[in-house]
Amino acid sequence: SGECSARYARAIVEAVDGLNREFYRHEIDLRVLPGMEVELDARLPAQVAAGALIPLAGKRHLLVETPFMRLPLSWQNMVFDLAAMDITVVFAHPERCAQLAESPGLIDEMAASGACLQVNWDSFAGAHGRTARHVARHMARHGLIHCLATDSHDPLHRHPGMVPGLKAEVAGRVGPENLALMCRDNPLQVVNGRPMQAMD
Repeated sequence: SGECSARYARAIVEAVDGLNREFYRHEIDLRVLPGMEVELDARLPAQVAAGALIPLAGKRHLLVETPFMRLPLSWQNMVFDLAAMDITVVFAHPERCAQLAESPGLIDEMAASGACLQVNWDSFAGAHGRTARHVARHMARHGLIHCLATDSHDPLHRHPGMVPGLKAEVAGRVGPENLALMCRDNPLQVVNGRPMQAMD
């Protein structure tokens, strides 16, 4: 139910607060911010309104998982409905979606809709296959990446330690200014609840 989901969201925020208190108590100079990666679903606007979802840093960017096969027909309406609520959709790893690989023009439509696009670092190295690497490079060439992510799910795979080895590869494709935009400036915009900027 929506009430149960809202309780779950509150539990996440409380757990993050507790973790940050422990960091402070142990003099660890680190602060964790709450957020969720959520499934692409037409009900997202209603769930946001019910307080059941947590945007990144608790502000205005909602991280939405791009389906691995096809986008639902209602995806644009969902993006527009959330924008009307001052929530910006950030599509996670669109380079791994089969439909977008077949129809790259849809990626331009996603960006034109007001959504932001987040690509996995290791997609540039082919970790998710040649097709995802091709799409990531296409997005880099056409200025369609707002931010990069490790997509870490555990400490052994896709962890932040892989970033230094991929930094030169990505910088060679987008330039140092755009790399700074995707790795530092736009993530800071998310933390501050401000709009992310497009690549130059």
